Amino acid sequence: MVSIFKKNNSSSSRKMFKAKMMSKSSLSVTIDSPVSRSDLSIATEPMTIAGLIGNRRWSLLEHLLMDGAPLSIDGPDMAEHAITEHIVVHFAVRFQAPLRTVSLLSKLYPSSISSPDACGRYPVHVACKWSATPDVVNYLVRLNSSACGVQDSFGKTPMHYVAEFYVANYQLPLEMLYPMDESMMQVVKLLKSAAPTSLNLEDDEGCNAIEYALVNDVNIKVIKVMQRACRDDWRQRSKASDEGLRRRHSDLIKDLEELTMTLQEDMRNGGCDNDLKFAHHSALTTRRRGSMVQVSNGRVHVDDPAADPQKPTTVAARSA
Repeated sequence: MVSIFKKNNSSSSRKMFKAKMMSKSSLSVTIDSPVSRSDLSIATEPMTIAGLIGNRRWSLLEHLLMDGAPLSIDGPDMAEHAITEHIVVHFAVRFQAPLRTVSLLSKLYPSSISSPDACGRYPVHVACKWSATPDVVNYLVRLNSSACGVQDSFGKTPMHYVAEFYVANYQLPLEMLYPMDESMMQVVKLLKSAAPTSLNLEDDEGCNAIEYALVNDVNIKVIKVMQRACRDDWRQRSKASDEGLRRRHSDLIKDLEELTMTLQEDMRNGGCDNDLKFAHHSALTTRRRGSMVQVSNGRVHVDDPAADPQKPTTVAARSA
Protein backbone atom coordinates (compact mmCIF):
# COMPACT_ATOMS: atom_id res chain seq x y z
CA MET A 1 0.00 0.00 0.00
CA VAL A 2 2.80 2.38 0.82
CA SER A 3 4.57 1.78 -2.47
CA ILE A 4 1.34 2.31 -4.41
CA PHE A 5 0.71 5.58 -2.56
CA LYS A 6 4.22 6.80 -3.30
CA LYS A 7 3.84 5.87 -6.95
CA ASN A 8 0.52 7.66 -7.27
CA ASN A 9 1.84 10.65 -5.36
CA SER A 10 4.89 10.83 -7.62
CA SER A 11 2.71 10.57 -10.71
CA SER A 12 0.46 13.33 -9.40
CA SER A 13 3.46 15.56 -8.68
CA ARG A 14 4.79 15.06 -12.19
CA LYS A 15 1.42 15.97 -13.66
CA MET A 16 1.21 19.12 -11.54
CA PHE A 17 4.75 20.12 -12.50
CA LYS A 18 4.03 19.51 -16.18
CA ALA A 19 0.82 21.54 -15.99
CA LYS A 20 2.66 24.41 -14.29
CA MET A 21 5.41 24.43 -16.92
CA MET A 22 2.86 24.35 -19.75
CA SER A 23 0.99 27.23 -18.14
CA LYS A 24 4.22 29.20 -17.76
CA SER A 25 5.12 28.51 -21.38
CA SER A 26 1.67 29.62 -22.50
CA LEU A 27 1.99 32.79 -20.44
CA SER A 28 5.33 33.62 -22.01
CA VAL A 29 3.78 33.33 -25.45
CA THR A 30 0.88 35.56 -24.42
CA ILE A 31 3.14 38.26 -23.02
CA ASP A 32 5.59 38.40 -25.91
CA SER A 33 3.87 36.64 -28.80
CA PRO A 34 4.30 37.63 -32.46
CA VAL A 35 1.61 39.65 -34.18
CA SER A 36 -1.06 37.40 -35.72
CA ARG A 37 -2.93 37.89 -38.98
CA SER A 38 -6.07 38.76 -37.04
CA ASP A 39 -4.15 41.49 -35.24
CA LEU A 40 -2.97 42.95 -38.53
CA SER A 41 -6.41 42.68 -40.09
CA ILE A 42 -7.87 45.12 -37.56
CA ALA A 43 -4.96 47.53 -38.00
CA THR A 44 -6.97 49.32 -40.70
CA GLU A 45 -9.58 50.31 -38.12
CA PRO A 46 -9.13 53.59 -36.21
CA MET A 47 -6.68 52.90 -33.40
CA THR A 48 -4.89 54.95 -30.82
CA ILE A 49 -1.84 54.28 -28.72
CA ALA A 50 -3.88 54.82 -25.56
CA GLY A 51 -6.51 52.35 -26.74
CA LEU A 52 -3.95 49.64 -27.44
CA ILE A 53 -2.31 50.26 -24.08
CA GLY A 54 -5.63 50.10 -22.25
CA ASN A 55 -6.34 46.73 -23.88
CA ARG A 56 -2.78 45.54 -23.28
CA ARG A 57 -2.21 44.79 -26.97
CA TRP A 58 1.55 44.99 -26.51
CA SER A 59 2.68 42.96 -29.53
CA LEU A 60 0.41 44.83 -31.92
CA LEU A 61 1.38 48.21 -30.47
CA GLU A 62 5.09 47.41 -30.75
CA HIS A 63 4.63 46.20 -34.33
CA LEU A 64 2.81 49.37 -35.37
CA LEU A 65 5.27 51.67 -33.60
CA MET A 66 8.29 50.00 -35.18
CA ASP A 67 6.63 50.16 -38.62
CA GLY A 68 6.01 53.87 -38.18
CA ALA A 69 2.24 53.54 -38.45
CA PRO A 70 0.42 56.91 -38.22
CA LEU A 71 -1.10 56.31 -34.80
CA SER A 72 -2.59 59.15 -32.81
CA ILE A 73 -1.93 59.03 -29.08
CA ASP A 74 -5.56 59.31 -28.04
CA GLY A 75 -9.02 59.74 -29.52
CA PRO A 76 -10.79 63.09 -29.95
CA ASP A 77 -13.61 61.92 -27.68
CA MET A 78 -11.14 61.87 -24.78
CA ALA A 79 -10.31 65.56 -25.00
CA GLU A 80 -10.84 66.29 -21.30
CA HIS A 81 -8.94 63.22 -20.14
CA ALA A 82 -6.63 62.85 -23.12
CA ILE A 83 -3.37 60.98 -22.90
CA THR A 84 -0.73 63.27 -24.38
CA GLU A 85 2.88 62.91 -25.43
CA HIS A 86 3.85 64.21 -21.98
CA ILE A 87 2.21 61.35 -20.06
CA VAL A 88 2.02 58.45 -22.52
CA VAL A 89 4.80 56.54 -20.73
CA HIS A 90 3.03 57.14 -17.41
CA PHE A 91 -0.07 55.59 -18.97
CA ALA A 92 1.82 52.58 -20.33
CA VAL A 93 3.41 51.67 -17.00
CA ARG A 94 0.00 52.13 -15.33
CA PHE A 95 -1.05 49.07 -17.34
CA GLN A 96 2.21 47.23 -16.55
CA ALA A 97 3.63 47.48 -20.06
CA PRO A 98 6.66 45.27 -20.79
CA LEU A 99 10.11 46.78 -21.19
CA ARG A 100 10.08 46.70 -24.98
CA THR A 101 6.89 48.76 -25.15
CA VAL A 102 8.12 51.24 -22.53
CA SER A 103 11.41 51.62 -24.40
CA LEU A 104 9.71 52.29 -27.74
CA LEU A 105 7.36 54.87 -26.26
CA SER A 106 10.17 56.58 -24.34
CA LYS A 107 12.19 57.00 -27.51
CA LEU A 108 9.24 58.28 -29.52
CA TYR A 109 7.99 60.60 -26.76
CA PRO A 110 11.02 61.57 -24.62
CA SER A 111 9.17 64.47 -23.00
CA SER A 112 7.09 61.91 -21.11
CA ILE A 113 10.20 60.84 -19.19
CA SER A 114 10.98 64.36 -18.02
CA SER A 115 7.41 65.53 -17.41
CA PRO A 116 5.22 65.02 -14.35
CA ASP A 117 1.49 64.47 -14.55
CA ALA A 118 -0.88 66.91 -12.85
CA CYS A 119 -0.10 65.30 -9.48
CA GLY A 120 3.64 65.67 -9.87
CA ARG A 121 4.28 62.00 -10.64
CA TYR A 122 6.94 60.86 -13.10
CA PRO A 123 6.79 57.50 -14.89
CA VAL A 124 8.87 55.87 -12.17
CA HIS A 125 6.28 56.88 -9.53
CA VAL A 126 3.47 55.28 -11.52
CA ALA A 127 5.55 52.20 -12.38
CA CYS A 128 6.35 51.61 -8.72
CA LYS A 129 2.72 51.99 -7.69
CA TRP A 130 1.55 49.51 -10.31
CA SER A 131 4.19 46.85 -9.61
CA ALA A 132 6.40 47.19 -12.67
CA THR A 133 9.02 44.49 -13.10
CA PRO A 134 12.63 45.34 -12.14
CA ASP A 135 13.77 45.66 -15.77
CA VAL A 136 11.18 48.38 -16.41
CA VAL A 137 12.01 50.25 -13.19
CA ASN A 138 15.73 49.98 -13.93
CA TYR A 139 15.15 51.45 -17.39
CA LEU A 140 13.18 54.40 -16.01
CA VAL A 141 15.75 55.01 -13.27
CA ARG A 142 18.55 55.11 -15.83
CA LEU A 143 16.65 57.60 -17.97
CA ASN A 144 15.76 59.95 -15.12
CA SER A 145 17.33 59.05 -11.80
CA SER A 146 16.52 62.45 -10.28
CA ALA A 147 12.81 61.64 -10.33
CA CYS A 148 13.37 58.86 -7.78
CA GLY A 149 13.87 61.43 -5.03
CA VAL A 150 11.03 63.77 -5.99
CA GLN A 151 7.90 63.92 -3.84
CA ASP A 152 4.63 64.29 -5.74
CA SER A 153 1.70 66.43 -4.62
CA PHE A 154 0.84 63.79 -2.00
CA GLY A 155 4.37 63.90 -0.65
CA LYS A 156 5.13 60.44 -2.01
CA THR A 157 8.32 59.28 -3.67
CA PRO A 158 8.56 56.12 -5.79
CA MET A 159 9.74 54.32 -2.63
CA HIS A 160 6.48 55.24 -0.87
CA TYR A 161 4.50 53.76 -3.75
CA VAL A 162 6.51 50.54 -3.74
CA ALA A 163 5.98 50.07 -0.01
CA GLU A 164 2.28 50.90 -0.12
CA PHE A 165 1.07 49.30 -3.35
CA TYR A 166 3.59 46.88 -4.87
CA VAL A 167 2.25 43.78 -3.09
CA ALA A 168 -1.41 44.61 -3.69
CA ASN A 169 -1.01 45.41 -7.39
CA TYR A 170 1.28 42.53 -8.32
CA GLN A 171 -0.75 40.33 -10.65
CA LEU A 172 -0.76 36.53 -10.74
CA PRO A 173 0.53 36.24 -14.34
CA LEU A 174 3.62 38.23 -13.33
CA GLU A 175 4.08 36.09 -10.23
CA MET A 176 4.44 32.99 -12.43
CA LEU A 177 7.34 34.53 -14.34
CA TYR A 178 8.85 36.85 -11.73
CA PRO A 179 8.39 35.95 -8.04
CA MET A 180 6.94 39.01 -6.35
CA ASP A 181 9.29 39.13 -3.36
CA GLU A 182 12.35 38.93 -5.60
CA SER A 183 11.00 41.61 -7.92
CA MET A 184 10.19 43.93 -5.04
CA MET A 185 13.62 43.42 -3.51
CA GLN A 186 15.32 44.42 -6.76
CA VAL A 187 13.09 47.46 -7.19
CA VAL A 188 13.78 48.63 -3.63
CA LYS A 189 17.53 48.26 -4.19
CA LEU A 190 17.32 50.25 -7.43
CA LEU A 191 15.47 53.10 -5.73
CA LYS A 192 17.74 52.95 -2.68
CA SER A 193 20.79 53.44 -4.89
CA ALA A 194 19.20 56.24 -6.90
CA ALA A 195 17.65 58.14 -3.97
CA PRO A 196 18.81 56.88 -0.54
CA THR A 197 17.21 59.82 1.28
CA SER A 198 13.74 58.88 0.02
CA LEU A 199 13.47 56.23 2.73
CA ASN A 200 13.48 58.92 5.40
CA LEU A 201 11.04 61.28 3.72
CA GLU A 202 7.49 61.48 5.06
CA ASP A 203 4.45 61.98 2.84
CA ASP A 204 1.49 64.24 3.60
CA GLU A 205 0.09 61.56 5.91
CA GLY A 206 3.26 61.73 8.00
CA CYS A 207 4.41 58.25 6.95
CA ASN A 208 7.69 57.08 5.48
CA ALA A 209 8.13 54.08 3.20
CA ILE A 210 9.00 51.65 5.99
CA GLU A 211 5.80 52.45 7.87
CA TYR A 212 3.79 51.59 4.76
CA ALA A 213 5.78 48.40 4.22
CA LEU A 214 5.03 47.20 7.75
CA VAL A 215 1.26 47.33 7.21
CA ASN A 216 1.12 46.05 3.63
CA ASP A 217 2.41 42.47 3.88
CA VAL A 218 5.86 43.29 2.55
CA ASN A 219 8.38 40.48 2.95
CA ILE A 220 10.50 40.90 6.07
CA LYS A 221 13.72 40.60 4.03
CA VAL A 222 12.66 43.58 1.92
CA ILE A 223 11.77 45.56 5.05
CA LYS A 224 15.19 44.84 6.54
CA VAL A 225 16.89 46.17 3.41
CA MET A 226 14.82 49.33 3.70
CA GLN A 227 15.60 49.67 7.41
CA ARG A 228 19.35 49.32 6.85
CA ALA A 229 19.26 51.93 4.10
CA CYS A 230 17.26 54.24 6.36
CA ARG A 231 19.75 53.75 9.20
CA ASP A 232 22.76 54.35 6.96
CA ASP A 233 21.28 57.56 5.58
CA TRP A 234 20.57 58.92 9.07
CA ARG A 235 24.08 58.04 10.22
CA GLN A 236 25.57 59.84 7.26
CA ARG A 237 23.48 62.93 7.96
CA SER A 238 23.97 62.95 11.71
CA LYS A 239 27.76 63.18 11.62
CA ALA A 240 29.35 65.94 13.65
CA SER A 241 29.20 69.37 12.05
CA ASP A 242 32.22 71.56 11.40
CA GLU A 243 31.90 72.94 14.94
CA GLY A 244 32.06 69.46 16.40
CA LEU A 245 28.43 69.50 17.56
CA ARG A 246 25.94 66.70 17.07
CA ARG A 247 23.13 67.68 14.75
CA ARG A 248 19.56 67.63 15.99
CA HIS A 249 16.81 65.52 14.45
CA SER A 250 15.02 68.69 13.31
CA ASP A 251 18.17 69.75 11.44
CA LEU A 252 18.18 66.45 9.56
CA ILE A 253 14.51 66.86 8.63
CA LYS A 254 15.28 70.35 7.35
CA ASP A 255 18.13 68.95 5.25
CA LEU A 256 15.82 66.42 3.66
CA GLU A 257 13.21 69.05 2.84
CA GLU A 258 15.85 71.32 1.31
CA LEU A 259 17.17 68.41 -0.71
CA THR A 260 13.67 67.70 -2.01
CA MET A 261 13.20 71.32 -3.08
CA THR A 262 16.61 71.24 -4.79
CA LEU A 263 15.60 68.14 -6.70
CA GLN A 264 12.38 69.80 -7.79
CA GLU A 265 14.33 72.84 -8.96
CA ASP A 266 16.71 70.58 -10.89
CA MET A 267 13.73 68.93 -12.56
CA ARG A 268 12.42 72.35 -13.57
CA ASN A 269 15.71 72.94 -15.34
CA GLY A 270 15.63 69.59 -17.11
CA GLY A 271 17.08 67.31 -14.45
CA CYS A 272 17.37 64.19 -16.62
CA ASP A 273 20.66 62.52 -17.45
CA ASN A 274 22.76 64.94 -19.47
CA ASP A 275 23.51 62.42 -22.21
CA LEU A 276 19.81 62.13 -23.06
CA LYS A 277 19.11 65.88 -23.16
CA PHE A 278 15.36 65.45 -22.97
CA ALA A 279 13.26 68.53 -23.54
CA HIS A 280 11.62 69.74 -20.36
CA HIS A 281 8.07 71.09 -20.18
CA SER A 282 7.30 73.57 -17.43
CA ALA A 283 4.55 71.92 -15.42
CA LEU A 284 5.79 70.83 -12.03
CA THR A 285 3.85 70.44 -8.84
CA THR A 286 5.81 72.31 -6.19
CA ARG A 287 5.28 70.83 -2.77
CA ARG A 288 6.09 72.27 0.63
CA ARG A 289 5.07 70.89 4.00
CA GLY A 290 1.62 72.28 4.81
CA SER A 291 1.03 73.83 1.39
CA MET A 292 0.90 72.92 -2.26
CA VAL A 293 1.17 75.04 -5.39
CA GLN A 294 0.17 73.28 -8.59
CA VAL A 295 0.94 74.43 -12.11
CA SER A 296 -0.70 72.28 -14.72
CA ASN A 297 -0.49 74.19 -18.08
CA GLY A 298 -3.28 71.98 -19.35
CA ARG A 299 -1.61 68.73 -18.48
CA VAL A 300 -4.07 65.99 -17.66
CA HIS A 301 -4.21 64.33 -14.27
CA VAL A 302 -4.67 60.58 -14.74
CA ASP A 303 -7.19 60.48 -11.97
CA ASP A 304 -8.74 57.98 -9.60
CA PRO A 305 -11.98 56.49 -10.97
CA ALA A 306 -13.26 56.04 -7.42
CA ALA A 307 -13.48 59.81 -7.13
CA ASP A 308 -16.14 59.97 -9.85
CA PRO A 309 -18.17 56.77 -10.35
CA GLN A 310 -20.14 58.43 -13.17
CA LYS A 311 -17.16 58.40 -15.52
CA PRO A 312 -17.25 55.87 -18.36
CA THR A 313 -15.18 52.74 -17.87
CA THR A 314 -12.73 53.81 -20.57
CA VAL A 315 -12.00 56.99 -18.67
CA ALA A 316 -12.06 55.38 -15.23
CA ALA A 317 -9.45 52.87 -16.36
CA ARG A 318 -7.01 55.74 -16.83
CA SER A 319 -6.25 55.86 -13.13
CA ALA A 320 -2.62 56.15 -12.14
